[in-house]
Amino acid sequence: MPVNFPGTRRKRRRARVRVAGIGVALVAAVVGVAMMRGRDTGLAAFDGDDPGVIHVHGLGAAPGDKALYAATHAGVFSIDPA
Repeated sequence: MPVNFPGTRRKRRRARVRVAGIGVALVAAVVGVAMMRGRDTGLAAFDGDDPGVIHVHGLGAAPGDKALYAATHAGVFSIDPA
């Protein structure tokens, strides 16, 4: 007859829950990548032309000259105050 140590069942249950969680996360990642495949980002339509500041993801100021920068899908742009 096997000996049951205190906490053994709890450890096994935690391990199963952890493995199930990792499995769900892995499936979600694979589905997400599959859905993004072949998706048009819109940047190909610019064909080298300067699209300007579009879809801004971040703004930053340079501490030295106080210049304002905008980070976009098309690059980083310096914003003139004029």
